[in-house]
Amino acid sequence: MFCLCLFAGASGMAQGISESGKVAEIGKGFYVRFDVGYSFGAGKMAEYIDDLDMPGYSSESDGDDYEYKRKAISLGKGVDLMFAAGYMFNPYIGVDVSLSTVFGGSNRVKEIEHVSRSTSELEYRLAYGGLFLTPAIRLQVPVWEDFSLYSRIGIALPLVNTAKYTESYTETAGRNSSDAIAAYRLNAFFRPGFNAVLGVDYAINDHWSVCLEVEAMVQSFAVKKKTLVQYEEDGENLLPDVDNSDRIVEYKRKINQETVRGISMSYNLPASSVGINVGFVYRF
Repeated sequence: MFCLCLFAGASGMAQGISESGKVAEIGKGFYVRFDVGYSFGAGKMAEYIDDLDMPGYSSESDGDDYEYKRKAISLGKGVDLMFAAGYMFNPYIGVDVSLSTVFGGSNRVKEIEHVSRSTSELEYRLAYGGLFLTPAIRLQVPVWEDFSLYSRIGIALPLVNTAKYTESYTETAGRNSSDAIAAYRLNAFFRPGFNAVLGVDYAINDHWSVCLEVEAMVQSFAVKKKTLVQYEEDGENLLPDVDNSDRIVEYKRKINQETVRGISMSYNLPASSVGINVGFVYRF
């Protein structure tokens, strides 16, 4: 609604400027664009994630002294890459279809405890890898000479929707140390998200333009399956010793018995984000 009201006001401004001949209107036609940016996670954890031991805060203790630090955690954080194609029906409205991916964002939480001469450290890491197809409506208003204000509103359809959850433990006592690591792959149910963009476009020439935009993604990661993919202690691979039935947990949206082995109730991980993108557009 905010985008539509903003464009309604900008449209009146653009009409007056166009009549004075100061706007280089971009007519109808096909275009392609490439964007790169970074998204910041917009979600926060509760005390613990359902079915995972990962807390929503880091902590460090020394005897009876404890220090806690709340962590804002979301799967949506990371580097964004996007390729898109679209068609403008006129200088003001068009359609846009994009293929985008987010990677590299890692949420980390640590629990450190110092007792006498020993130190134990437990680290939780949650990382995301997603591929989305997003059909959208593009609204565009020429504002001044070669500048245009635009918005995209669309539905993000997840083509690939996975995450990796890792627990690593290290204990040091004098010269002796031991460590262990367990990693899980998380798969999600198909659940579309909502995508909205507000940006400004500067036309370099008749074909090329550069754009800067703010993007918001509202979505959640509904866990469908958890698979143990790594289990080591002191560098020794113990995954082959784990029974296949204990490596996989299936999650259902509705279950009749919570105690069934290998089956549990599904839960959501926050995956919303707000990001900044820069890109290039080529108009045919």
